[in-house]
Amino acid sequence: MTESGVMCGPSKLSLLWAWSPGPDRRAALQIGKQSAAFVWHPTFDRFLGNYDVFRPYSYLLSYIYGSGFNGYDLSNDGYMRDSWVLAARLDYAVAANLNFFGTFMWAERTSNGYGWACIAPNDLLMPPQFAPIANDGNIQFAVNGAAGSPNIPDRSLGWEIDAGWDWKLIEGFTTNFTIAYWAPGKWFNYACIDRSIPAWNVPAAANFFGTRPDKTINPIVGGQVNMVFSF
Repeated sequence: MTESGVMCGPSKLSLLWAWSPGPDRRAALQIGKQSAAFVWHPTFDRFLGNYDVFRPYSYLLSYIYGSGFNGYDLSNDGYMRDSWVLAARLDYAVAANLNFFGTFMWAERTSNGYGWACIAPNDLLMPPQFAPIANDGNIQFAVNGAAGSPNIPDRSLGWEIDAGWDWKLIEGFTTNFTIAYWAPGKWFNYACIDRSIPAWNVPAAANFFGTRPDKTINPIVGGQVNMVFSF
């Protein structure tokens, strides 16, 4: 990764480019050699999260949704995995105790290593040796996706804009506010099982492996308010 910026009076512009590795999948299966170790689900950066790098630029895609692929560290803070990122952040200090900011981030998958329907109820994606304990209704993330599915052809994770402020109202009392808007990219159209598809729970080439590549995914809006007291 590289991060740089410029300051001018009360304004600061920060620019970020970052890259993290992903799996290599060929002929509908992972190959034997990978850029990072994993078993039947990806564990790239699993316990060495890069939360501090991306949180200033992204609230929803990185922090809340864990890059859309289970990117959470041991503290359950979300971060970006298997992605390359371009991001910018503008801070403007209205006063010594009040800072406004706005951010923009664009992200894509680094690898072309995931099969269609790689995000689905875990009883569909668990390997056979785990099947007896799998059917608990949770969502599972699997590199190979539905059996025999091709690699996802579109790598776009979408774009996000954030805005907010950090306001020190009085000594020992600070408020932080963030509002975020994320437009998911086409990668999720192929990655996510769609239960409106007939026989979605029996994914095959005939039903696009239970996905709808041509669907529109609505943007996601979220926010966070913190009040921090120290004494």
